[in-house]
Amino acid sequence: MKRQLYILIIALIFVCCNKTEKKPIENLFSYKVTARKIGHIKQDTFTIDKIKHHNNKDTLIATQDFELNGRNHLIKMYFCNYWTIDGEEISYELDDLGIIYSRSTTWPSCIRLKSNNDSINLVIDAALENIILYSKLRCIDMDKMFKNTIKFVEPKVD
Repeated sequence: MKRQLYILIIALIFVCCNKTEKKPIENLFSYKVTARKIGHIKQDTFTIDKIKHHNNKDTLIATQDFELNGRNHLIKMYFCNYWTIDGEEISYELDDLGIIYSRSTTWPSCIRLKSNNDSINLVIDAALENIILYSKLRCIDMDKMFKNTIKFVEPKVD
């Protein structure tokens, strides 16, 4: 009788322990902030619903699409200039995910979206490569800037 009771208790413990529900791993994100004097600052992690998106006041400057693993993605470049002096920034929004990269037009600082999900990071990295490679997504088009030579005119002294 004791032996049967022990077997029943062990079976109940085994059944109860195996019935714990496994929660799916949540995709967490963070913005990596970089500034010349401060270095790298990692903000707290947050869920997908807390990712920054463009403001309705932002101006859409350009778009660029790319394909990765058979899926099309769209990068939108926005200019934000409704803040105070020195508050302008350029931001890049990917699909419906949100802003993946943003930089100040005045200060040497930027933010970049990171995830704990390798597949999402792969898409973000591919989008950043497109931002670097395609001139219409650059803040300054160097080709146009250096096509015309600038002639220096010495000041006239009376």
